[in-house]
Amino acid sequence: METIKLNKLINSQKKPVIQPMYGKIPPQNKEAESAVLSQLINGSGRLIEVMEILKSGECFYLDAHQRIYDAILTMNGKGQKVDLVGVTTELSNSGNLELIGGGYFLTKLSDKTVFDHTILSHAEDILECYKRRESIKVAGELMALSYENGESLNDIVHAADQELIRIISEGDISEAKPIRDLIIPFMENLQAAKENKKDITGVNTGYSWLNDKTGGWQNTDLIILAARPSVGKTAFALNLALNATVGEDPVPVAIFSLEMGADQLMKRVVSALSLIELEKITKGQLSDIETSHIDQTLNIIASKNIHIDETFGVSITQLRARAKRLKRKHNIGLLIIDYLQLMAGETKGGNREQEISKISRGLKGIAKELDIPVIALSQMSRDVEKRSDKEPMLSDLRESGAIEQDADIVMFIHHPKDAESGQIKNVIKIAKHRNGSLGDMEECKFFGNIQKWMNPSEANAYMGRNTTFKPFAGMPTSSPDERIEGKKMQAFDDAPF
Repeated sequence: METIKLNKLINSQKKPVIQPMYGKIPPQNKEAESAVLSQLINGSGRLIEVMEILKSGECFYLDAHQRIYDAILTMNGKGQKVDLVGVTTELSNSGNLELIGGGYFLTKLSDKTVFDHTILSHAEDILECYKRRESIKVAGELMALSYENGESLNDIVHAADQELIRIISEGDISEAKPIRDLIIPFMENLQAAKENKKDITGVNTGYSWLNDKTGGWQNTDLIILAARPSVGKTAFALNLALNATVGEDPVPVAIFSLEMGADQLMKRVVSALSLIELEKITKGQLSDIETSHIDQTLNIIASKNIHIDETFGVSITQLRARAKRLKRKHNIGLLIIDYLQLMAGETKGGNREQEISKISRGLKGIAKELDIPVIALSQMSRDVEKRSDKEPMLSDLRESGAIEQDADIVMFIHHPKDAESGQIKNVIKIAKHRNGSLGDMEECKFFGNIQKWMNPSEANAYMGRNTTFKPFAGMPTSSPDERIEGKKMQAFDDAPF
């Protein structure tokens, strides 16, 4: 669903100065505006710093101040020196000199006595007032659209949310840090790592090989999980979500499912945890023992701190806003998106490769902003099918090369045939690892009938090679699967849940 545009708030290039509402004057600081412009006209050497805060003349309240500041920006873009004569000439050439009150107004403005060291604080005051005016506009449009029946309330709120995020981020400046300031945090992290007696320093993956390679999913990392359709990537992502909620350091998980509805995901979760085949659950073809088993499984699922958002076509702006709310409300420690190519672009009819690039950069930004790992599922191009070995490569990531650049880890799922035995192998390949080594995980087995990836001992037990099996703490003592029904069950050290 396309995000609606909030009338003049997004569409108009030049937004009119808003009128007083309910007898109140809109937030503004005309003295600060005059002070900043006076200093710039008189050759302040801090124009670049001011430009980082005030992106355009639109930040100013008075129309004359807007035109003057835009003229200064134009001169800077041309590499011209900013002074009274130059600004006057620029305004005259653009037809704006008379509109601001003529040369007299400009001369009077430049005659103000101000101190150069105050210019940045004045600029920040101007920006704050601008943000408040913009917020009032959004509130007014939100109120007006809410009275109408033309758009759904969800679309209206999402569009308002998008605008508010834009307003808040306006003028944000990321200060460069001296490297010496990083020494103490580094030593603190190093000491914490030395004192940590556990092999896992991040979010538990649930799989021994992956934990060894990664130390668990690390905060601020963007992990791409790519595969061709119907090879088990959604099942693997769900297994990762479940694994993250158990163990010594469980974390709440958020899943944005753009492909499947929440009810479909629920069936897969129940199948993976209960070991009852998905087809049986979908058709309702369950024995009394299996029905009882599912009841017990549902009690365990109820304790899982997992949140599912099934909104289709969510944009990166909407995803960011929702993820921030989930972080604030539930303190999520892992975010999963299924899948990246189904996310909507911010502009209609835009270049899809550029949109995917913006989305992948946005996902990395969310990981850094929320300080959590983000796992994004991705499709692969058909090129992998054209190669004889069908071995996936980074270039197979669909629609954008920016995905592999933004990602900290890129993993592929594929099922090659063993050259000697002819059996199909379940391989998870780490093709990129910014902070670690690469490799293939072949030990785990994927059982599509129950949507479950298993560590070796689990898989052996499930296939009936061992006499005991229990996939997670709290599992009912009787098995629903006919192949191991009646056998005693016992937990394994490498069981993911």
